[in-house]
Amino acid sequence: MSSAHSLTETRVEKKKEKKVKKQKESEAEVEVEVENAQLKKEKKHKKTKSTDCVDEKKEKKKKSKRKHESDSDADGSVRKKEKKAKKEKAKHAVPQETTTVTEKQTVDVEVTLELKSDEQKAEVKAEDAAQAVVTETATTTTETSVTEIETTIETTETKPTPKKKKTLDTLPDLTEIPGETSEQRLLRLLDDPNEDEENKNNFSNRIGRFLAIDCEMVGVGPKGTRSVLARVSIVNFYGRVLMDKFVKPTERVTDYRTFVSGIKPNHVRSAPPFAKVQKEVAELINNRVIVGHSIHHDLDALQLEHPAELIRDTSLYHHYRAIVDGHTPGLKRLAKEIFNLEIQGGSHSSVTDAQATMLLFRKWKKTWDRQIKRQNNSLKKAAERKTN
Repeated sequence: MSSAHSLTETRVEKKKEKKVKKQKESEAEVEVEVENAQLKKEKKHKKTKSTDCVDEKKEKKKKSKRKHESDSDADGSVRKKEKKAKKEKAKHAVPQETTTVTEKQTVDVEVTLELKSDEQKAEVKAEDAAQAVVTETATTTTETSVTEIETTIETTETKPTPKKKKTLDTLPDLTEIPGETSEQRLLRLLDDPNEDEENKNNFSNRIGRFLAIDCEMVGVGPKGTRSVLARVSIVNFYGRVLMDKFVKPTERVTDYRTFVSGIKPNHVRSAPPFAKVQKEVAELINNRVIVGHSIHHDLDALQLEHPAELIRDTSLYHHYRAIVDGHTPGLKRLAKEIFNLEIQGGSHSSVTDAQATMLLFRKWKKTWDRQIKRQNNSLKKAAERKTN
């Protein structure tokens, strides 16, 4: 019994010890938690203190700034007041000084002051008027400039971009059009694509500097071997007919040469006299470059002379003579080989011949003009050497 009792006692004691240990451990844990909580509180307190310090510093800066601004405003207002006071003193300086002078002097000073004030007013008025004039002129100039800009903008918007004009030396496309006759082809190659309908109907605008001329003759004399003028045709640079007239022969016609010239008796029976037509031709070709094929025959028939530097003879041009080994080329052959044109198939037409001649001239116009210019310059230099 005693041993069993001792065992139970030991067990109870052990249990008590365990309980005590647990209590101590729990107490230690509580103490640790309390310490941690205190540490956290301290940290939070420090943070709040630091933020409060920062806020205090910011507020201090703001206050100092406001104070500085208010001081500067006060200084500015003080300065303004001082300036106003000085101005007022300057204004009243003259009357204060004048009060110490005698009555006569005061009257004189007052008069002078009034005069000065009147003069100043007049000057101010004049300045205002001048300024008004300047502003008015400025506004008017700006208005006009604006309107000009608007008009230029409108014109640029409404105006179509101008097409690039073809020069006089530019020939049109030489490609053949199916079904096109030689006459139509000739006129197409000669046509001016830049010219409008108004200019086409205006005679003075159609004359130009370059004219092509061709004449048709009939035979006179016993065997009809001598030639006299029966028809003259003149066309401009674009092949438009400026003159095409039959002429009454000066002698009795013995051979009309109809198969070549196309002239019949009824063409010349009531035609204008030679002298009248000759005068009209002379006036038309005066101071102009005339183009022709074997043109000396035409000038002989017209009984006219023309300056050599104003003559272009396609039968003498070296590019065309080279085609026939230096001989005189026929107009019919040149038209066929160069432009594929069929002319002079039957009786001749002086209009068609003149147009074909102008087309031949236009093909080499640039180089031809340069060549003539060089020749003229060399002739001038030679003449100058002779005179010196």
